[in-house]
Formats: sequence, C-alpha cells, structure tokens
Amino acid sequence: MAKIDSFLVEQNILSILFKKPRLIYNVTSQIKPEYFSDNPNRKQNKAIFMCMDFISRKNDVEDLQFDSMTILSVVSKHKKLAESLKRIFPKQEDFIHYIESLKDSPIDPSNLNIHLEELKKINIANDLHTRLENFNDSLVTSYKEWDKNQITDKVETEILEVTNEYNTDESQVFISANKDIVDRYKKMKPNENGFSGFPMNLDRVNKFSRGLLREGSVTVINAPTKTGKSIFLKSQAKWLAIDNGIPTYLGANEQKIEEQIDRLVQEITGLPTIIIQNRLFNSDREEIEVDNKIYNVTKVRKKVYDALQTIEDAPLYLDKISGYTPSTLVQRARYFKKRHGASVFIWDYVKESSSTTTGDGNLRFWLSEVVRTLKEEIADNLGMAVLTAAQSKTYEYWMSAESYGIEKFSTAFCLLRKLENKEKQGFSGDYAFTIKSNRYGREHSDFRNEWISLDLNEEKLRFEEVEY
Repeated sequence: MAKIDSFLVEQNILSILFKKPRLIYNVTSQIKPEYFSDNPNRKQNKAIFMCMDFISRKNDVEDLQFDSMTILSVVSKHKKLAESLKRIFPKQEDFIHYIESLKDSPIDPSNLNIHLEELKKINIANDLHTRLENFNDSLVTSYKEWDKNQITDKVETEILEVTNEYNTDESQVFISANKDIVDRYKKMKPNENGFSGFPMNLDRVNKFSRGLLREGSVTVINAPTKTGKSIFLKSQAKWLAIDNGIPTYLGANEQKIEEQIDRLVQEITGLPTIIIQNRLFNSDREEIEVDNKIYNVTKVRKKVYDALQTIEDAPLYLDKISGYTPSTLVQRARYFKKRHGASVFIWDYVKESSSTTTGDGNLRFWLSEVVRTLKEEIADNLGMAVLTAAQSKTYEYWMSAESYGIEKFSTAFCLLRKLENKEKQGFSGDYAFTIKSNRYGREHSDFRNEWISLDLNEEKLRFEEVEY
C-alpha cells in the first residue's frame, strides 16, 4: 500500500488561512508542520504553513494577514527554506502564482474542521501503515521467539503510540494508573505551602481554601458591578506570571491590551493613574504635578520603562477577544498551552457577548455553556487552572445575576463585595471575600457572615488581605 497523498487537503487548509488569517490559532492548536507532506518535490505547503505559523507568533491578532509578500519576507530570512522552495519553483513569480492560486481557490472557511480532521486521518492511516508494516517484518522473523501475549502486546503498543501521538492536541498524556504506583509516589515532592495548585496573591485565601487554582479547576469570582472584578483578575495574573514565573493567559472581552498593560504598570510602579494613562512619563518637562505632589519625569520614565520591560519578559500572554464564543476561548487556550506552556487561563469575564443571540433564556443558556466549556474543554482536557468572574445580583450578592449555570459548572464559586459599615463587626477591611462553594477544598459554612477581610490598594490597584 502506497502512502495516502495529503497534498490537496493541505492546499484546502492553506486556502482557508489566506482567506481568514485568524484561524491560524485554531489550526496550530490541532496540527503540526509534520502533518504536511515532506516529499522534496511537494513540500511547498509545509513551507508556507511554517511561515504562517512564524508570522502569527510575531504579530498581534488584529494585524495578522497572509499574502505572497509576507510569506516571501519570511522565506528570504531562512536559507534552507529558500533553497528548498527554489527547487520546486525556480522562478520567484512561480511561487507567487502558486500562493495567489491558493487565495483564489473556492474553499469555504466554515469547513476548516472537516479539512483538519481529514489531514489527521491521513496522517494516522499513514503512520499506522508504516508502523504495522515494520511490525509485520519483525513478526515474520521473530514470532517463534515470542509467545502469544508478547505478540498481542507488541501490536497493541504500536497502535497505542500512534493514537497517543494524535491525541496531543488535547494535551492528554497516557499513563497506566495501576503500574509503578510506589515509585511514582516516592518521587513526589512534599508540598509545604498548605494548599494545592497555583498560588493567589492572598495568603489567607490560599490556606483557608486549600488551593483555588488547581489543574482542572474553574474558579469564579462573583461580584456586583464596579466592585473590582477586573482588578482582582489582573492582580492574580501579575502575581502568577511576573512574580512567580508561571505561564499565564489573561484575556478580556472589554479591556484593550493597552488598558491591561496600563493597570499592570500601575500595580508595579504605584504611580498615579493619570501619569500612566496620559503618558506623562514621556513629558518634555523636568517635573510634573499630580494631586499636589511633584514627580521627577526622568525617574518616573525609568520606573515605567522598567515595568514595561518586566511585563514583556514575563510569561504573561495578554489578549482581547471581541464577540467571544466558548469555542474561541478553547482555541485560545489550546494555542497558548501548546505554544507557550500556559498553565493558568484567566478570562475577564463571563458576560454577554456580541456573538450571543437575543432573549433572556438564550443568554442564560449561553453563559452556562461558557463556564461548562471552561471546565470540560480547558480545565479538564488541557489540564489548566481557570480563573474568571461573573456579575452578581445587586441585593443577592451570593447569586449570579444572569445564570445559575455559572455557579453549577464552576469548581469554586467565590463572592467579592464591598461591606456596609454595619457589617464590618470589628473587621478593618472594606471588602469581603467568601467561598460559597468549593468542590476541591474548604468553603465558608455561613457565607453571609463569615469572610476574609480585604482592602483595595488604590495606589497599586490590587486587593490585599487585612491583618487583624
């Protein structure tokens, strides 16, 4: 049996990417360059796909585009790639004509997943054929030395190795749970933190809850409007990625990336919002006055630039998705998990999107579906910790305003609210943090009267635990 030819399917996928470049993130989260033909005379599709992948990692999503000039600019920087393509296309205009023909191909982008599945099937079939053909050769020469169990074990191993390889887009790692138990447990390091999973910047919350950010968890911060949900989520992203070096995705459906950066800079520097938002750090003056305080521009500029460099160097991946859907969140999670090893997925926040259909019932179902997807497709399938927030009811702060499904599908449902003076009862903080439900750890037995006291540090734009 000859290898199944994947060339036409490859062309269909590339044609779709030329039409809708942003779909590259969906494609690279599911297939690898190795899935494309490596035939020396037919590897142009693989080369183009690798160039697209390279371009997508160097450009913002909003600026992403694929055309013959952008592809050629990447090719020209890689000698081996240029030489390989020149063997197929002796003239540059031939390569450009090939790209233009892909762009003009009448392929419907909505059928992308069909073409991706076809390419996977072809690769699985070809790999199985090669492996089993090699196994058959070994079987003919060695079967007398093997007993029947060895024969079945060996053929099962060949098949399992292929199936596991093609499950990597779901980041599932096959292990035998019933083998090497003692050895595995002996190698496990003790956890001295008093909690499991990744840390939040709130020590008392970590220890009381025994860990809210675990692999496979979805923690929802339920809070009334204008309480500081975005500030809370941003601070956790900063703490994880910048302070602890944990690869973290921070996506938003409202805030632009520049706004996210501004808030991070303010938390790092402690400079007034007006200096950062109005770019006064780039002022030509020697000094500026803000809220009756004098600031040296040179020192302020250095603080801001140092903070920006810290953000750029950290494994923090900022994103904005307008009109998000559950599937777009999964695509982003797969991409940043695969490309950057993101361990925590933070989404700001679960609310109505321009992609939703009208109608209260539809919206409630859609919001429930968002959290269910966060749990099943991102937390469980990708082994990530998910942190998000939701809008609470005005007077029933312990309930989600839009959908009970938000609480139902979460693993931890936490409450954040500003306290009235009569509620403080000796607590010095203005805010209360309560864990209403927690599938993996402790929760407050009386969430209306028990809480961890917090204050909002307006200078640093972060919530802090109050000592008492």
